[in-house]
Amino acid sequence: ANGYAMGVDNSDDDKFKISYSGTATPSLGTGDVFTIDDTGNIGIGIADPTRRLHISDVMKIEPRSSAPSTPTLGDIYIDSDSKEFCFYDGSSWVGLKAAGACS
Repeated sequence: ANGYAMGVDNSDDDKFKISYSGTATPSLGTGDVFTIDDTGNIGIGIADPTRRLHISDVMKIEPRSSAPSTPTLGDIYIDSDSKEFCFYDGSSWVGLKAAGACS
């Protein structure tokens, strides 16, 4: 049976971890899939995150048909119609491929 372990890993700077194992007796520090360190950095698939969100693999952003209605600086989304990666620069949506592709 497979299993998960969750808790504070005292052997690794008291990081909070969720670990997975292909056995019925998982333990923290082996097979770590989620980590929060003492600075608030979150690691997905990595035990030592170096940014607020550190992902060790491909990340998926689900496309949507329209921009968020109340955007703030730094928001991002994928436009499902134009297939454009869009980010909000504080005053308007900007596309990385073409001008005007983000609404």
